[in-house]
Amino acid sequence: AASRSAAPSTAAQFEARLPLSVRACRSLLRCEERELHFSNCVLGAASHKDFTVRNGSEAPLSFRLVPLLRAGRAISLAFTNLDSGAPLRAGGVEEISGFSHARLRAHLTPHAEGEHRAELLLTNEGDADSSVRLRLACRASSQPLHAKLHAPPSLDLGDCYAAVPRRARLTLRNISDEALYV
Repeated sequence: AASRSAAPSTAAQFEARLPLSVRACRSLLRCEERELHFSNCVLGAASHKDFTVRNGSEAPLSFRLVPLLRAGRAISLAFTNLDSGAPLRAGGVEEISGFSHARLRAHLTPHAEGEHRAELLLTNEGDADSSVRLRLACRASSQPLHAKLHAPPSLDLGDCYAAVPRRARLTLRNISDEALYV
């Protein structure tokens, strides 16, 4: 049997340096609201407030809603994704594609009278520096507070034409002791 001898490899080795440009893209969490006010809540009845979480980057955003400060058993909180209608799990991760947004609804149900506060942290899973604190404030009573507004019985804008704006002044006057949000 003839033996084959392997010829040693004489491949040349060389080193090259090439300029490399890398762009790291991080997701950027934004929330326009910093505080949600639930005024004039009735015990046991759910109140709702909508807010929007935005992704200010082309990279997908993964975020969590983390409760930081709760009012004990005085209030119940739940959240819903308005776009899909799906409830959000506490501490669950939600996704938003690049340069997009998610419309969320906060459901608050008070179980005790008085003023209550809660705080949430919207955490960006990809970048902890772009997290946002969202405060919730609630004023609950056993009876609904009725708004006492004084306004004219009608508002006459006269003749209106398409693409021609018309203005009129409407004056609302609060005749109660409570602050009203209009």
